Amino acid sequence: MKDDLIKRIRSLPPLPKTIDEFEKAVGKEDVDLEEVVEILQRDPMLVADILKYVNSSFYGLREKIEDLGRAVSYLGIQEVRSIVMQNSIKKLFNIDMEPYGITAERFAHISHMQSKLMELWYKKHNPAKARFLKLAAFLQELGKIVIADIIIQEDMVYPFRSEIEMTNDVAYVEKSFVGASASEVTGAMFDYWVLKKSLFCQ
Repeated sequence: MKDDLIKRIRSLPPLPKTIDEFEKAVGKEDVDLEEVVEILQRDPMLVADILKYVNSSFYGLREKIEDLGRAVSYLGIQEVRSIVMQNSIKKLFNIDMEPYGITAERFAHISHMQSKLMELWYKKHNPAKARFLKLAAFLQELGKIVIADIIIQEDMVYPFRSEIEMTNDVAYVEKSFVGASASEVTGAMFDYWVLKKSLFCQ
């Protein structure tokens, strides 16, 4: 991994306090739902996202859920965890995916579809891990945001994008330009944020 990439990762802002408190609360043996709800309520925008998600057409609820506690109970901790992470990522990054030839909206859509496919696949084969791995699938492409930022800063958008468009091996192109693949960058980001254990160990 190149020095400029390491420096970029180490310059990332810390995760919001809400995430730290949320992770500690849901990491306990006996999760206290009231404590989780209390933590989430400190972030009105996050609450709005959770309520918007639970009332989306995806779930097809007959009655609108307006209470955060009910929403968390209905969605489950892992689903709420995904929403918390997505919300925080939006706040932390100015997402510009031009080097990959896609918009920020398209990138978010792809990440969401990957996570849904992971969930649907594991529901058939290992239901216990389905929601847990859904979050991992969503986050696996997080490193692309940092790589795109470096490519833009170093004015390498055109050559990088040209290489991306000519190959199916995106990881190889990433490594040739910044010294690491997106998944490796994501891992380094998790190490920096001390998130890997809480997100990927059950």
